[in-house]
Amino acid sequence: MPPGRCATLWLILAEALENGHDAAGAELVHEMTEAGSVRALRLRWRSTMRKGWAAQVPILLLDATLRPELVQTYLPRIDIGATVAARQPHVRVRQATGSPTSARAMTPSADAPERDRKAAASRLRDLRAWIDLRARQCHRPGQAIDLLVVGQKAAIDALRSAGLPPRVEAVHFNALSGLDHWGGIGGMVVLGRTLPAPRTVELIAMALTGRVPAPNPEDAGWWYPMVERRVRLAGERTAPLAMEEHSDPIAEAVRWCICEGELIQAMGRGRGVNRNAATPLEIDLLTDVVLPVTVDALVPWSDLRPTRRDLMALTGIVLENAADMADCFPELWSTAAAARQDRSRSVTNCYYRDLYNSQMSHSSAEVTYRPEGAGHRARSARVDLSRIPDPEAWLTNRLGPLASFMLTGCNSDASESNGPSDAAHLDTLASRLTASMQAVLAARRAALDALSARLEAAELVALRRSAHPEPTEEIDA
Repeated sequence: MPPGRCATLWLILAEALENGHDAAGAELVHEMTEAGSVRALRLRWRSTMRKGWAAQVPILLLDATLRPELVQTYLPRIDIGATVAARQPHVRVRQATGSPTSARAMTPSADAPERDRKAAASRLRDLRAWIDLRARQCHRPGQAIDLLVVGQKAAIDALRSAGLPPRVEAVHFNALSGLDHWGGIGGMVVLGRTLPAPRTVELIAMALTGRVPAPNPEDAGWWYPMVERRVRLAGERTAPLAMEEHSDPIAEAVRWCICEGELIQAMGRGRGVNRNAATPLEIDLLTDVVLPVTVDALVPWSDLRPTRRDLMALTGIVLENAADMADCFPELWSTAAAARQDRSRSVTNCYYRDLYNSQMSHSSAEVTYRPEGAGHRARSARVDLSRIPDPEAWLTNRLGPLASFMLTGCNSDASESNGPSDAAHLDTLASRLTASMQAVLAARRAALDALSARLEAAELVALRRSAHPEPTEEIDA
């Protein structure tokens, strides 16, 4: 054994003898080497903070998620100041429970069954769509980024591989330290949590204290026992939520710092304390964790999960005809009957209605079209022209030739149309609208001309008949 490790072993033994407990920092194990299995001594310890003159200098410890029981193990004389609770009146927190944001739910292993991979792909699609919707709702003019997504590395990598929506940035939990790039974003989404296994937090607690932590109950198995905690809701209300908790207080403090503490640190990236009425911040917590924050809305993920109509709206168009919905989006609806049934269902989230009412897209327009063929009536749709600049071509490519097409209404945000590109876009829309109106007028004028010609021809026939009446049959008296 190297001399340094030998000295550490004697320090571990001395500390255990002085305090009357087992030397938990020294563990005899069997390890595999090239020569086979050998007995080895595994050491876990905590080094002293400072030596020499630096040991006499006062220490200032700043920690936003401080757990005193952990610091007191190596700074027993620490003087902890009063807790400071900063108000965030312009921050709205919504927490969704039961969301599929774990690494296993989103990134199954390579040998996972096909159904698990399909389910993971569906969850990833829904989550990405929901993030896209939230980015559009949290749009902040003048900012490069509208939404920040924070989660486990595996989940973030999966989202990046699927393609992040525009104006969305994603980082994993361990890549946030020291960064201050998101003080002006409109929204944040926190996915899942970091929760190490009980054995991991026990080893950390063992290194801090030199003692073996109290074990969890046997009926908990290898995982944590579940306890009920209360989510603090707005209006002085609370709601129950089951969470993991270690039986040993030091191990539980370690677990809390890694799990809840990391979530609080992530939420702080939005700098909610600096917000005002003009720069509000919306935070969505997609995790089953109780945090020391006031939650404005606690909802299940099933209420937020995008519907098929939401997925259709995300492409930039909302169709109203069920047959056209099935033809344009066969991956969502296999038949017109399925689209008609899905359309009749009541839903709690109405992102597609927001698009239809121009609340989410400031460049949305209403179009009226009719496919060629007998029996087809005129249909209406709402289109986001920033995503589908040529809706007539889009519909033609999917439904075939159109007998008629008209852009009947357009909603644009003048406050964001200040640059040359915006002016050109508006000119294009105006030209398209003018051309559509001229085409409609020409068609109606032609129809009126044809009707006038028919009326004139009918009038001439009537005049001829009145000038040359047909002879009547004589009847003998």
